[in-house]
Parts: sequence; structure tokens; C-alpha cells
Amino acid sequence: MVQKLVGIYKNKIRPRAKKILIGLLILIVVFTLAGFFVLPPVLKSILTKELSKNLHREVTISEIKTNPYTLSAAVRGLLIKERSSAETFVSCDEIFLNLQSLSIFKMALILKEIRVTKPYVRIARNQDLSYNFSDLLEEKQPASPEKAKSEPLKFSLNNISIENGSIDFLDLPEETKHTVRDLKIGVPFLSNIPSHIQTFVQPHFSAKINDALYTVEGKTKLFADSRETFIDVDIKDVNIPYYLAYVPMKMNFKVVSAYADTATRIFFIQTKEKTPSLTITGNVSLKNIAVDDAKGKPLLRLPLLDVSIAPSEPLLKIVHLSKVSIQSPEVNIQRDEKGVFNTELFLY
Repeated sequence: MVQKLVGIYKNKIRPRAKKILIGLLILIVVFTLAGFFVLPPVLKSILTKELSKNLHREVTISEIKTNPYTLSAAVRGLLIKERSSAETFVSCDEIFLNLQSLSIFKMALILKEIRVTKPYVRIARNQDLSYNFSDLLEEKQPASPEKAKSEPLKFSLNNISIENGSIDFLDLPEETKHTVRDLKIGVPFLSNIPSHIQTFVQPHFSAKINDALYTVEGKTKLFADSRETFIDVDIKDVNIPYYLAYVPMKMNFKVVSAYADTATRIFFIQTKEKTPSLTITGNVSLKNIAVDDAKGKPLLRLPLLDVSIAPSEPLLKIVHLSKVSIQSPEVNIQRDEKGVFNTELFLY
């Protein structure tokens, strides 16, 4: 009986096992060659072609490297030129992405790490107050009803870092140039789904803006069953009309005066049993608000709007306001001869 079983093994099972083993070896070799050598040039060709087509700008990429075993990819030497010239619009030394294998099973975009090295953006405001990217903001065709009802993309982006970034902003009407250098940003995660990815990036922001150094650092609290990282944002007397002048869309109103104060704390909370969350708490105040309509007539006067934010999760569209205080509002609503109200503020 034993000799019979040995004979069956030698004649049938062993050759079949050899075939399976050879098949697996061939599969591994093909997977390795395709992942390391075939996929990068294919991705490079597709990306440069599609980006150039959709951005209406020349796009070049020096190289793409992929690792099928770590599910990582690096795009190096990205260059996007201006639409009508050879001037650089956007460039980047490297964009590194590390995909989590759970993406396939959860039908979501889950990235363990996103690292952007030496990004550069050139923004120009033209004499007609348009921007060098205004064409990218042109209104698209409305989505079909079927697409409009589709579920939002599920994502979990972890360990996001931007290193040594630069921005040039050319304000041609004002004949001024604003610069941002040595830009560094760290975000532990942004997610709208449960995903337990180990984070190693601390929240931070630092940059030299017009040669002045700005730095915001986060802190981490370690508990028995959670890891809590937070960053405080404390800004006072922001002149809103000054920055609204740079909004790339035309508005049917004018903010004559408004100042903003904010004292908020952003929490990145990870627990063993719950979904990682980004939570915001704090206080936001708008002071001395004066808004005129398109004809220059007073529309809104508001000495103070004070809002206290209870723990809220913006990525999950959960907002809680513990207090809203409005002081002595004055609103002037008018309807013209065409039946149009001056409260139709925002865009035309």
C-alpha cells in the first residue's frame, strides 16, 4: 500500500507540484519585471499625455519609479509650464506615494505616506485682474443626475509632508511680488473612513513669507489607548478686504471693512477601537464688518460676529456651534426695477 502511494506521488503529485512551482516562479518574475520596468514608462506616457491635455499646458516628467512589493511610486522631475509661454507654472522634485493594500478591500484610497519634495508654484495676477490659472477655474458642464448622486470618494491620507516648498506671487497691477520660501507642512492624516495606519508625521507649519519667518508646531499627548496630536492656530486682526482682493472669482459685492480673530485648536486623534478623527474646537470672531452692494450702497453693517465651535469633524461634515453672538446688525435689502435683490451677492 505504501509503495503504491509512493508511486502515485512520483507519477502524478510530484510533477503537478513542479508545474505549480514553476508557474508561481514565472508569475513572480513577470510581476517583478512588470512592476519595476514595464509600469513606470507606461505611467509616465499616460500621465504626461493626460495632464497636458486636461491642463492645456505642457507637462513633462523626468522619471517614474514603482515598487510592486511595497506598493510605492515616486514621480520625479515634474514640470508644468505656463499656457502661453515656457515659464514654469508648477514644478516638483519628487512626489512619493505609498499605497496601503487595504485600499483594494475597502474600495477606498488609502495612502500610508505622501511626501512632496521641493514643490514650486508661480502665481501671477494680470492687469485685467485675471490669474495665470483662471482658465482652470472656468465653469464645467454640469454633472449628469446619475453622477451627481454618486457617493463621495472614501479616502485615508496619512503622513502627509511637504518639504522645502516655494511660491512666487506676482501682483502685476500693484507691481509687487510676494514670496514664500522654505515651506514645510506636516499633517498626520486626513480621513473619512476607519483606517488604522501608524503615523509618524507631527503637525507643523513653517515658512519664510516675504522674508519673515512663521512657525507653528504641534504637540502630542500619549494615553493608554489613544494618541492625540494637536496644533493651535491663534491669529488676530486679519484684514479680510486685503486678501479678498486676490480672490480669483468676481463677486457682486464689496467688503469695505472686516477683521478676523481666531483661536482654534486642531486635534488629530487616533484610538484603538474608533475611527481616527480630525476635530476642531475654538472661537472665531469677525469685527467691524461693512459690506456694500454692487452699486456701492450699504448692504450690511455688523460690529461683531462671534462664533464658538464645539468639537466638530469637518471631514465627516459634522459641525457643532456652542455659541453664536451677533451684535447690532444692520441690513439694507433693495430690489431694483428688474426684480433683482441686492442680496444676490456672490458671483456673476
